[in-house]
Amino acid sequence: MDKFLIIILIFSFITSLFSLYILSHEDFVLTRKNISIEKIFNLAFLVFLSSLFFARLFYVIFNFSPKFLNPFNFILFPYFPGFSFAGGILGGIAVVLMYASNNKMPIFRIFDFFLLSFLSAIPIGFLISYIPFLQTRNFLTKELFFLIIYILVLGIFAKIFLPRMQKGELKEGSLGFLVLISFSFISIIYSLIGPRGFTFSINIDFILFIFIFLASVFFFLKQEKLVQKIKK
Repeated sequence: MDKFLIIILIFSFITSLFSLYILSHEDFVLTRKNISIEKIFNLAFLVFLSSLFFARLFYVIFNFSPKFLNPFNFILFPYFPGFSFAGGILGGIAVVLMYASNNKMPIFRIFDFFLLSFLSAIPIGFLISYIPFLQTRNFLTKELFFLIIYILVLGIFAKIFLPRMQKGELKEGSLGFLVLISFSFISIIYSLIGPRGFTFSINIDFILFIFIFLASVFFFLKQEKLVQKIKK
């Protein structure tokens, strides 16, 4: 059993719930629309489970093995590991958008809050992943490097982009697209760094992260109408 995967999932989810509470609690838009923190947390649990399902499903589809025909092998991922991280993100986003739309929530604001809370949980995952290297005294690893990168990125979002969104200087949805742009770009770089330097291998996550990056750039430019502003 991959005990660190279970620990990463649990602590990352707890961290994202805490961030989601901070962002959503007494938010004037959500309060005005009578959206309780209970509804936000119900959606968070639904998104968490859906993301796990889609991450597993994408992996099984593109890395098919007869053992996955057994439903127990599909469900028991700690014993039969395999996830598509990018597939889980796409699935989670789809659930957020559909749930918010069907329940008449402010879609883009919910989108922003969920993606920023997701970003806040990423450093926890890298921190836990880094712990085994401390036992071998191998301190300088790419996990440590990307842990520092994500802490810096999270700080930029918390101190610069989030206040701008709350003041209306960024349109709702733009914050979420910026999170996706940052995360997908860093993930692409992460996948290119191997034990002996830069490596290049194409897999489904690599392709999906490129798609997420390009799509997020397109929708960010469209949301902020930057092309029109530049022309003017």
